[in-house]
Amino acid sequence: MGVERHFPPAVTRHAYWLAALMPLLLPAAWSLRGLPGLDWAFAWLPLVALYVVLPVADYLLGRDTRNPDAGADGPYPRTVIPVMAALVHLAVLAWALSVIGRFPGAFTWPALLGWIVSLGDISSVVGINVAHELIHRKARALRGLGGLLLSCVWYPGFKLEHVRWHHLHVATRHDPSSAARGANIYRHVPRAMLLNTARAWRLGHERARRRGRPLPWLSHEVAAGFAVSAALTLCAAAAWGALAGWVMLLQGGVAAAQLEVINFIEHYGLRRQRRANGSYEPPGPGHSWDSDYWLSNVILLQLPRHADHHTRPSQPFTRLDTRADAPLLPLGYAALVNIALVPPLWRRLVHPRLGDTGTARVG
Repeated sequence: MGVERHFPPAVTRHAYWLAALMPLLLPAAWSLRGLPGLDWAFAWLPLVALYVVLPVADYLLGRDTRNPDAGADGPYPRTVIPVMAALVHLAVLAWALSVIGRFPGAFTWPALLGWIVSLGDISSVVGINVAHELIHRKARALRGLGGLLLSCVWYPGFKLEHVRWHHLHVATRHDPSSAARGANIYRHVPRAMLLNTARAWRLGHERARRRGRPLPWLSHEVAAGFAVSAALTLCAAAAWGALAGWVMLLQGGVAAAQLEVINFIEHYGLRRQRRANGSYEPPGPGHSWDSDYWLSNVILLQLPRHADHHTRPSQPFTRLDTRADAPLLPLGYAALVNIALVPPLWRRLVHPRLGDTGTARVG
């Protein structure tokens, strides 16, 4: 475990701007493409920053167990920063697609592959994560912005499925995103993507049918979200060429897969107890893993304070607490993603903290 520090609340409040700066890793990498040895490697530099530099910095800066000060919350940073992060991400996404059409000679196959994966990772770390924050808000405009971000990664069903299914069935076999103990991440992630999309479509269909809409199997928000995804992709292809359209599609697949990797980390092996009547105990802090490393937490808008998010899902990220009664992972998310992709290493890290019944050791 890293060193526990006490970061001043004012520093943390302003540090959330790092979420809005993350998309700029792509233009920064592009600007270095002319340096010796970076003619194709430039496209992979955002991944080096996210999964090599960030884990080291995260560990060195250490953990922050301080909870938000009462009364210190407000529109800034609760709303201003997520909205600005969303707008920056949308602008960089459009720019990243445009350079493919304007500078085709810069994208050899290794560079193109790196650009797709880097863009997809940024779309997950910023786009989907900010969308996750916004779809829990009451304001319709904020939820709509969250839906637009999800359409940009061809995963619009998350807006409905996450709120109306995942939060209700988390840590049970009914939730595809809650990985069982011993689950293999390479089977779990594609399965979760498929089942969650199918569930979202059914939820949208059921809601449209209850409201008496014509053609309820098609006239619902998930179908509309996919229509927006298709329209955005076709616009990218029309503006910057067919390759840009393919990159738009493929980066969405990378982003959605990364989301399910994070879900794997957040709920791996944890299970709610089943009662005698067949129902499950209510979701509680013991059904989500927490992580309290300061740097990755501010970049991810406190998503790693996941136990409190599932206990109080309507709370904005600025009010989430580190829960003393939640199981605690020993590293930040930046490092955990790397480890989760190596199943034997992941099991060696997590299983000692996980009881045989799905009850994790707290602390």
